[in-house]
Amino acid sequence: MFEIVIFVLTYLGIGFQRGFDSNILIDESNLRDYYSGLNFLLTQYSMERPWGYELLASGNFFDNYSDMNFLTFRGSVFYFKDFGKVGNYMESGVDFEWDIFSPYRAFSIIPGIASRIYLDEKRKTALIPSWDLHIIISDEGYNLENLPRIRLNTGFWGISLVLMTNLKWRYSATYVQPQSSGIGGWPARPRYMTITENLYAGNSSIRLGRKFGDLLDFHYQLDYHFLPTKNLVNVENLKEKLDPFNREEFAYTGFSHSFKVNLRIKEISIAYNYAFSCRDYKIVDTTQSVLPRSDVGYYHSIEGTIPLMKKASKAGVSCFFRYEINNSNLVEFSYTRKEFGAGLYLEL
Repeated sequence: MFEIVIFVLTYLGIGFQRGFDSNILIDESNLRDYYSGLNFLLTQYSMERPWGYELLASGNFFDNYSDMNFLTFRGSVFYFKDFGKVGNYMESGVDFEWDIFSPYRAFSIIPGIASRIYLDEKRKTALIPSWDLHIIISDEGYNLENLPRIRLNTGFWGISLVLMTNLKWRYSATYVQPQSSGIGGWPARPRYMTITENLYAGNSSIRLGRKFGDLLDFHYQLDYHFLPTKNLVNVENLKEKLDPFNREEFAYTGFSHSFKVNLRIKEISIAYNYAFSCRDYKIVDTTQSVLPRSDVGYYHSIEGTIPLMKKASKAGVSCFFRYEINNSNLVEFSYTRKEFGAGLYLEL
């Protein structure tokens, strides 16, 4: 990873990562699917002007499955509005993502708005409402997602408390070509049907955090993901983990716990994150029979930075390691994933 910051207001970064997934395609090959990634990030904003933007180009290249290579371009344009009272603000903008080269070529655009409003004079309690509209367009169809969220930040006895909830509603349309042998011996004409569906899901969470000076801070978060029982999701759709139309979040309900610790020793910064989740899926296969699925997941990550030079410019070493394992009663949904990276950063 190589990072450059120019005049503090412009950020330029180049990163590299390497990893493997024991079952990225959810198949029976049991091959380690190695992949490498490279990304380029540019962020520009101004303290005097309310406009800003961010551009990210990234590529992921697989060693075992050449047809799974990805090349993606992402970006965002945002507008910042100060309400006049210190701490109160509004931000609006548009995010977009284009899968230029991948097995799942699609374009998505996400207009959204968020604001922060303090509810007391001591600025300890803040209400943060936001709303996004997610539009995904591909050759196979399109979908629209509404995502309203609300978050409450407060604190007591040196402990920060965050309550969050969001609801997601998706309307999707998929184009399919029915099988036909034609009439009178003539070839079949390309005819397309549109299959539409509505799916719903939501999430609520509680986060508790505590900071101990400039040396140590941590937080614990409990999440509950829920959905109506009427959601019917085909089991084969869940195997396409990299498909932007993937419906996994509309197929399970359950709890997850996460615990994060940040440690700073002089100029060295180390962050450790641990997460544990239990999920019970409500999925229906092509025969319309219910397939019970229960997953237990574990996630670990360690990230660190070590500065080597600190003058007018800053330079140093950055690295990370991530490990994830998912155990499912349906064997094809069990997998292990490891990812690591290292590099240099530079701030001007």
